[in-house]
Amino acid sequence: MNSDFLYDHNVYLLKPRDLHIDDSSEFSTWKPTFSEPLPPIPNPGIRVAIFSIFRLLTILNNDYQYAIKIDRDSPVTYCAIYPPYFSFPFMESGDLQIGNVFTVPAKRGEGCARRFLFSLIHSENICTRRVWYVTHKNNLPSNRLVQSLGAQKVGELMRSTKMGFIPIYVPLFF
Repeated sequence: MNSDFLYDHNVYLLKPRDLHIDDSSEFSTWKPTFSEPLPPIPNPGIRVAIFSIFRLLTILNNDYQYAIKIDRDSPVTYCAIYPPYFSFPFMESGDLQIGNVFTVPAKRGEGCARRFLFSLIHSENICTRRVWYVTHKNNLPSNRLVQSLGAQKVGELMRSTKMGFIPIYVPLFF
């Protein structure tokens, strides 16, 4: 990796008709409100707080949300769903990006995230949209997860300290 760049990322496009899995999973969604500005996940962090503020101030559209799989009153797997915003200029109006997928350590390796993402992509509000999945190249579990669902890598991004994300290869849109 060039020392001028902070991160190298793989970009995947998730197409519901191309995703294959034997089982699915139920989940709930959370959207920021003034009474519940942070999602019901452990240690949401400053980035989540900033995105929630952006949503509440209508800087982001109503698509910003978290999908959460709960088991025995605790989150097991969850992820953020982002609308298009400035860091990902290849996204168009109506597109979504799934990011920050997390599974509690005790449930890793059991297919929870795979079933969760499959169900999410096939849900009524998402299945008709173009859905992107961006993950660090070195995050092997995340790359394997999205590939196991049948997603195809369609590009790469590099993040630099000076220019944000630079699309290195993103083909003309499908």
